[in-house]
This record gives sequence, structure tokens and C-alpha cells, in this order.
Amino acid sequence: MREIIGAAIFKGKKILLVKEGEEWSLPGRFREAGESELESLTKTANSQLSGVKITAHPFYREFVDSEIKIRIYKLELSGNPRKNKTSETQWARSFEGITLGKYSRLIINSLKTERYI
Repeated sequence: MREIIGAAIFKGKKILLVKEGEEWSLPGRFREAGESELESLTKTANSQLSGVKITAHPFYREFVDSEIKIRIYKLELSGNPRKNKTSETQWARSFEGITLGKYSRLIINSLKTERYI
């Protein structure tokens, strides 16, 4: 089973989304063999979120189905995330008109239920 290590990053009641291709999602990536979860989070910050450094990373929740396991961390950052060569970013609270990936929609619904956003 493949594993994604993802990040929920908040600014008040808004959450940070990244866009690579046609869909918006939470920042994250497939974890490589032998890589720790913190290493994966750091690579995500470096590749998808230019201009930031991780200052805290408490675990939020795990989502599992038959295809994939996704472990989400609530990241705290120093610096301001900005667009880089491969991805766009936006802070969102309303998701109308935003095309979310299947798993990001599931995670965002969980965060809404728990009143993070």
C-alpha cells in the first residue's frame, strides 16, 4: 500500500491549498522507501511551498482505504508560502468553485467537522 504524508496548514480558519495540474489539494507527497515522515514533510515544504520552514508538526489523523494510506500533520510554518515553479498556493475557507482531489475533499470534510476550518 502506498503512503502519502500530507500537511494541513492553517491561517485562522483558512487552510492552505496547492495546485499542481488541474486539481487543488493539501500539500503532500508519496513517502519514499526509508524516508521518515518528517523528511517527507520537509521535502513537501521545499518543493511545494517556497519560502517556508517547518516549526512544528503535530500528527492530526490517518485516512486509509484499499488503495492508499494518508497521514496528515498539522504544520506550523515560519515564512509565507508562495507560488513556485511547479505549484500555485491559496488560502481557502470556502471551497465553491475549487476542484479538489478525492482525498483532499475527504480530509477537508473531516477538518470542517472538527471545526478547524
